Amino acid sequence: MRARCQLGPGEVESLYGFLAERLIHAGIETQPEVASKVLTIASDPGAGIGEYARVIRTDAALSGRLLRLANSAHFAQRSPITSVDRACVMLGIERLRSLSLGFYLAKSASRGTSGEFTRRVWGQSLFRACLASELARRLAPALAAEAFVAGIMLDCGVPLMLKMLGPPYEDLLREGLHPPGQFHREWTSLPFTHVDVAAVLAKRWRLPPLLAKPIEWHHEPPVGGAPALQEQQLHRVVYYAGAVDLKDRATPERETAPSPGLASRHLGLAEPELLSVIEKATSEYVAVQGVFAGVCDPLDDPESLAERVHLRMVRVLDDLIERTLASGASPPAERFRLGGYQIEIQGDGIGMAAAYLTDRAGERIACCRVAASENSLALIRLAFSLDPAPDDDHEGIKGQLRRLAA
Repeated sequence: MRARCQLGPGEVESLYGFLAERLIHAGIETQPEVASKVLTIASDPGAGIGEYARVIRTDAALSGRLLRLANSAHFAQRSPITSVDRACVMLGIERLRSLSLGFYLAKSASRGTSGEFTRRVWGQSLFRACLASELARRLAPALAAEAFVAGIMLDCGVPLMLKMLGPPYEDLLREGLHPPGQFHREWTSLPFTHVDVAAVLAKRWRLPPLLAKPIEWHHEPPVGGAPALQEQQLHRVVYYAGAVDLKDRATPERETAPSPGLASRHLGLAEPELLSVIEKATSEYVAVQGVFAGVCDPLDDPESLAERVHLRMVRVLDDLIERTLASGASPPAERFRLGGYQIEIQGDGIGMAAAYLTDRAGERIACCRVAASENSLALIRLAFSLDPAPDDDHEGIKGQLRRLAA
């Protein structure tokens, strides 16, 4: 099979149909029943803790885990909490939404796989969920629960990739690449990526666009400026949470972290604020591990986890800044008409191009990365869901993609 980066839109649709069948054969069920109920409640802005408690009481496993969490040292209760209703009040509606939905989705997605590798990936995903949620509290407070759920689902396709592809994916994993590098290697050398698997799974489970789109975009760098749409705000959060390398490596010396102040400002957070976010995410992660026992293995050395993640987050931000500066040194983006909209296309690394969809004011509102090839025109149209229009500049776009490939 050809590499994912070489596929046209019709081939991508066929690929997604193929992956949907593979998920069925892997034992992945349709939308988990209780998760469906939680999603329905979450979509009702008037829903209260009582509605969540009624659903949670129907599942003894989750009820027991949430009771243990409410009685843990993290909440320091003077007297034991013995009822699910009281535990739900103690945990609060935001934590209930994120933990209950995250638990059911993670448990269901992991049914198609097993073993130490799967539990290790889900352990990393649980920390990404906590980090995404804490970042959202600073950057998009209304989306903290959604950030947790999206964060825990970012790498749901990784264990399934191993099951579907076997040795070729084992070889890729042995390279020990950081998350963006791993995704790029999948994109350029394998027939599909873990993001493709996650996108198909999100569709199979009928996740709302607010969750599905950021999961699908999480390895695409967010566009500059303040994001206006909720999907864009959540995309910005999960991009950073998904890019941090959580593999067990030696902790680098603090002196090697380049320009941490500059990096922090890319998120709009001062250096102490960024460290506070990571420390709170680490504390929440340690507290909620028990809820996901059996699905997730804990990360190594939790005492140094916050410092390790802080240094690696700085590197993610510095890498993005370096890319931004590098793109500023390259020829500026060219503008074209497509599907009734204006798009911008610019070089984005060796053999790659970034396409931006802009609004009427010329502000970038969405981004996709494609191979720098004239065949990628159809992929850009598909990524932005653009219908043909009379003023489409097909030849101009193809010419720009050819120039970037040269």
